[in-house]
Amino acid sequence: MSSSFAFDRAADSVTHSWDDSSTDSLAGSTADSTAGSAGVIEESLPSIGETAPVLEGGGDHEGSRRKKREKMRDRDSTFWRVLNAALELDFRKGHLKWTMSDLSRKSGITRSLIYYHFGRSKSSILREAISVIGEEIVATNPERTAMWRDGRWAETVKLSRDVANQAPNLCNFYLTHRDRPTEIGEEIRSLEATYVRKLQRLFPEFEPAAIRAMFGFFFGIVFAPHVDDEAVKVAIRALKKLTGRGFN
Repeated sequence: MSSSFAFDRAADSVTHSWDDSSTDSLAGSTADSTAGSAGVIEESLPSIGETAPVLEGGGDHEGSRRKKREKMRDRDSTFWRVLNAALELDFRKGHLKWTMSDLSRKSGITRSLIYYHFGRSKSSILREAISVIGEEIVATNPERTAMWRDGRWAETVKLSRDVANQAPNLCNFYLTHRDRPTEIGEEIRSLEATYVRKLQRLFPEFEPAAIRAMFGFFFGIVFAPHVDDEAVKVAIRALKKLTGRGFN
């Protein structure tokens, strides 16, 4: 979910005009670095089951997870500006009914830098949102799992809230797609199921209704507005007292 994205890779010297019907076979062509260039590649969201690009290490799962964690740590303000602008456009204009030029204008980031971060596909940007939800909201990476296990709930909730503040349209994206019979909806529901399984491991004595209540509590506190760190600590202390968990 690259050492730093703080620099803009120079645009190719040859400028091509892209038609909205262009296919992935054109993805290797060059593009203009300015927001005012002609249209860009447009494509529908690929199937969740499609094969992802092979990473170094021959497709090794642990290597893939490690690279995702490194990418998550290295995300900067440019990444969040592009992601949040894309989520807002997708919400306001309709799913994938916006262009890369719209995104460049909305985010204030050149198309060449958008391509550097995300590739030439709109769907790849939305898939980054799914990755963010999995890594930082559901918190599936090993570091965050250890924090849950050790009772550092306020700390991990704060990290999730920091991400939600970086991408305030992430909650809209989640709720808009959550119940849809689409690939995005399926993946969001799969992440929810992962979160529920994590809660079941943390609270094995709880009935299903109590697990759902815990899910609602943590989801709400991550996305709730006007909740500062002290309020999170108070809520977590109350929850630990209620559940009989004697963590500090």
